[in-house]
Amino acid sequence: MNPLPTAAKLGKCLGGAAENTLTRLKRIEATVHNFAEYARYGSLRVDEESAPYEVVGGDRMYRLRHYFPTRRSTGYPRWSW
Repeated sequence: MNPLPTAAKLGKCLGGAAENTLTRLKRIEATVHNFAEYARYGSLRVDEESAPYEVVGGDRMYRLRHYFPTRRSTGYPRWSW
């Protein structure tokens, strides 16, 4: 069981300083986990091929991509709200 979710709830009750500390602890936990994965597999490289896409717009900060550009859609996606 991971104690951090319960500790996060406690941190919100105690105030900003405790919440700040818990946020940092979560970040450290994630960093250690990522390092362990890196050490285990030897690199961040994956042997998978990326999905084909076409860049249809963008700016310095973003690129708008359409994935699987050869597949024709039947219209807008249906939202199930």
